[in-house]
Amino acid sequence: MQLPRLRPPPRLRVPAPRWDVLARRLLVLATGVLAALPVISSTVEAERAGWVPAGDDGIIATRGWDVLSSHTPLVGQYSEAGLVVHGQVMHSPGPMLYWLLALPARYGSVGSLAATMCVVNTLAIIACVALARRRGGLVLMFAAAFGISLMSQSLPGEAMHDIWNPAAGLFTFLALMFTGWSLACGEYRLLPLAALLGSFVVQTHLMYLAPTAVVLAVGLGGLAAWLLSGRLAARRAACAPAPAAAGAGAEGEGEGEGHGDGHGVGEGAPRTQPTPAGEQARVRRGRVWPWALAAAVIVCACWTAPVIDQLESSPGNFTMIARTVEHRGHTVGATVGWHALVRAVGVRPWWLYVPASEWERKLDVLHTPSSARTNSTLAVLATLGVVLLGGALRRRWDLCAAALIALGLCAVMVEQVANNPASRLLSETLGYTLWWGSELGLWVYLVLFWAVWLVLGWAARMVLARGSLTTRLRGRWAAGWRGTAAAASPALAGLAGLALVGAAVASEQRPDSHVYEYRSIAATAAALERVLPGGAGVDFRFGALDIGTQPMEPALRFLLVRHGDRVMAPGSFRRLGSYYELRGHPYRWVVYLDDGTRRAPHMRLVSRVSFRSPWGREVLSAWVRRVSHGGRTS
Repeated sequence: MQLPRLRPPPRLRVPAPRWDVLARRLLVLATGVLAALPVISSTVEAERAGWVPAGDDGIIATRGWDVLSSHTPLVGQYSEAGLVVHGQVMHSPGPMLYWLLALPARYGSVGSLAATMCVVNTLAIIACVALARRRGGLVLMFAAAFGISLMSQSLPGEAMHDIWNPAAGLFTFLALMFTGWSLACGEYRLLPLAALLGSFVVQTHLMYLAPTAVVLAVGLGGLAAWLLSGRLAARRAACAPAPAAAGAGAEGEGEGEGHGDGHGVGEGAPRTQPTPAGEQARVRRGRVWPWALAAAVIVCACWTAPVIDQLESSPGNFTMIARTVEHRGHTVGATVGWHALVRAVGVRPWWLYVPASEWERKLDVLHTPSSARTNSTLAVLATLGVVLLGGALRRRWDLCAAALIALGLCAVMVEQVANNPASRLLSETLGYTLWWGSELGLWVYLVLFWAVWLVLGWAARMVLARGSLTTRLRGRWAAGWRGTAAAASPALAGLAGLALVGAAVASEQRPDSHVYEYRSIAATAAALERVLPGGAGVDFRFGALDIGTQPMEPALRFLLVRHGDRVMAPGSFRRLGSYYELRGHPYRWVVYLDDGTRRAPHMRLVSRVSFRSPWGREVLSAWVRRVSHGGRTS
């Protein structure tokens, strides 16, 4: 009599202990915070120096104040591109930067604006580190953290906390790159985050539009392919005869610890009953539509204000952007675009050295790079192509998606710079619109590092697979590595090294470009606030301010608005909207700013500050006059 064969019980997935999960999350958090040390350090130094929103920051802060008022902005920051290229007023696509700054602009100290950007940038870096951990485990997490910390040395120190729109989107765009990569790997729960980050960076400045389109195209395309492959697998499994018993516990390892295939998204409690294969495929992918719906709601909420402006204005801001792009005039050309790519990814790339000036890149792209740097760029691009092909052959779609993002962004860099208008004013903007070239270089080298690491891991597995002795050694090594103490040692070493690198980068940071004005702005604003009553209409005038005092005017305007005054001046509608336009509005006070010690007739001197700027000694005088019966311009 033949006894029936006993089937083994279904294998159950044992969840990791809660303390282990907590330790992992704390490690990610600590790594992200240490990678953000340059951001935190620059913000602390700015607060010590008495940070105030000078220059364009003052305009952005004022518009942030307006969000919670009856004249909330519908579009973003004013851009000279529309005036120079097409002769009309154009703004950045949307007001999300103003929404972010709405509360700190009204409440707390003035420095809370810079602190808000510090928090946002730090959270963006932590998100990058966390997503790198999901894609490649500890190795990729620490590689990304070290890379971000080193990359920070190539950016201006004030860009770490600046509310200026080209700087405000830098680290959120980097987080979008990691988010788009994870989307392409099947992390559909990141759809709302991708919608939020993509909307924010595009609305801050047009320079992020094309790079964001590439990242989202790869991310959404990869996600669609992943979902389609799941449906096909489910159909094939449904048509096949069901196995006698199947354990659902072999689905993965719960936390997605570095599998890199996008299938590590946990779906709740493990199943303990036999499940048909088609049902397993459906469960593993979960329900995508709630996350897609949430992303659609976020997109609608973020873009409602710009759409309202487009419908109410004639022409709308979207129309002005399209006209500006269409009639940009003579451009700098493809040669300059290629130079920018060579500087971004060729040896030595932008992200690995400290520039002499934050505006240095507008000069870098005008000079022909060396043949060695050009050849290294060609080698990097060729290697990315090999990584893309190798990932496809090995079915490592995570590697394919990362390489596609890198190659797409390289193409965007060339195209974006090549089509930049050649007029003197707009060609100067390359000094800051190329800041994201540091992030491009970081991403390219991170992809290459990850590809090399995977190849080395594959080769090591091939070697260890030969011979019983090596197999036993490998088993003992793996068992020891899984121990908490053994795993903690390299993690602690990585944290210590990251802290040293972050401290070194922070020590090399330069002071803010307007640091010499901060104390004088605060003193002048305090003197004006002592004289002007809150809620007064103010005719805001200024003389021929020079390059050392002109950035003080927008800051003083914002501080008076924060004081409760309605500060108006001729021509303000372009940058601040019609609410601040003087024409036709009553006022009771006149404020006049002027360089030097010249007397303003029939006005009272309330403040005179003296300071030294990079251009020499500066003196700014502030005069006021009260209009007895109220003034009104025709």
